[in-house]
Amino acid sequence: SKACEEVRRDARYPPPVLQQLPKVHQMIGNYGSLSMTCAELFGHDSVPSDQASACLKSMYDRRELTIFFLDAMANAMEEPDQMAAIFGPFLNQACFSLRGRNLVDQKLEEFRLIADVSATKGPLAKLLVTLPAFRPAAAPQAAPNPLMSMMAGASGSVPQPGMGWRLQSESLLGWILSPTCIDTALYKEQSARSVHFSRGLASRSRSSVESVQRLLRDTVQEVLRQGSSVVAPLLRAGE
Repeated sequence: SKACEEVRRDARYPPPVLQQLPKVHQMIGNYGSLSMTCAELFGHDSVPSDQASACLKSMYDRRELTIFFLDAMANAMEEPDQMAAIFGPFLNQACFSLRGRNLVDQKLEEFRLIADVSATKGPLAKLLVTLPAFRPAAAPQAAPNPLMSMMAGASGSVPQPGMGWRLQSESLLGWILSPTCIDTALYKEQSARSVHFSRGLASRSRSSVESVQRLLRDTVQEVLRQGSSVVAPLLRAGE
């Protein structure tokens, strides 16, 4: 599958060759799906779902796994439960890798996988919205909100985190949309203000301050575009 991608990007190959690539991709995906779900056909022992999922993670870490291969394998699987058992843990782990995403560290490589999965609008995209990482569990078990602790003051009574805070700190869409300029209370020295204005405003020229303001404004707009690139395809999944 990776070789197919290299051929697709190589302008030396004529159009008739490139037109065959989707068929080759799907054929590779079909064999990949069979190797994980029915290894006996190839003379091997049956592969447990957790082992197949770990294999996907290992291939991804070695940059051997393309989104075309993932999508082709998912489309080749006839049993939704089996597909969820194999791809679910891998995708859920990919979602959790976005935890801690902020304006300074947007975890773009991790985000790209989620955006690519959403763009398929197929079985993987449908599976994504069913994962534990997509929505917090019903139990009110959340990371402490430092803003709420500051509001509580000396009363000793810390309000329980609301659903809005939990969606931001415990869900995939929350991690995607969480980068903001107003993040000092959360990230301290890693906040946008600390990184871009570490020397304070007094020592900066007006043009320098305006340049940073434009950078931050453009970065926030890019975060919104990133969120849209995930949400919009998910809304059209299955079309």
